[in-house]
Amino acid sequence: MAVQTSEVAAGPYAPLLAEAVADAYDRDDTDWEDAGAQFPDGLAAQSSVLHLTASLEALLGSAVAINHPAWSSGTFVLV
Repeated sequence: MAVQTSEVAAGPYAPLLAEAVADAYDRDDTDWEDAGAQFPDGLAAQSSVLHLTASLEALLGSAVAINHPAWSSGTFVLV
């Protein structure tokens, strides 16, 4: 999954992947660490405002996801 994360995050399925990442962080599922860490790079390439907004909404709905170290890399910060 982690290999395709950036590609999926840049496409129409970004909101679904964002929900999956947020859910994995909420459940402390460490299997998703690599995918979650790569998600911001793909989301930065998202060309659809609708998909970008829906993805951010899914991520902002999870306090664990927005405070996760993967999101505070300095180049992509949700809060």
